[in-house]
Amino acid sequence: QVSFDSLYTDHVQFLMLTPEGKYYYLPAFLKNFYDLRFFNIEFFTYFLGDLLYGFSPSSSEKDISSESTSLQKTFERINTDQSKLVAMFLVNVANLMPPNSHEATQAQAALTIYWGHFLVF
Repeated sequence: QVSFDSLYTDHVQFLMLTPEGKYYYLPAFLKNFYDLRFFNIEFFTYFLGDLLYGFSPSSSEKDISSESTSLQKTFERINTDQSKLVAMFLVNVANLMPPNSHEATQAQAALTIYWGHFLVF
């Protein structure tokens, strides 16, 4: 029930959110980005990066070849049902964004590295 507008009104900078803050805003991000209305804002790319590299303070510095077990540690507070929603969100991004876009590439990589296995359960 967090309004996406509060991120603008309160000038919350996504990059300044702690992992706890990212977990808190995760449902709002999924809800508001699901129809890709906000794909052209900076938050969208950073959010996809966190889904690819993990919700850790140094997530942007991680190597894309990190093992899924280390990624799992950064997503340990997300239960299976929530993880399925994240996976479906990434499928939506990968299928609806232009195929060669940075966002589609990030979404596909996130599915391949970690989130994709939630699609088979």
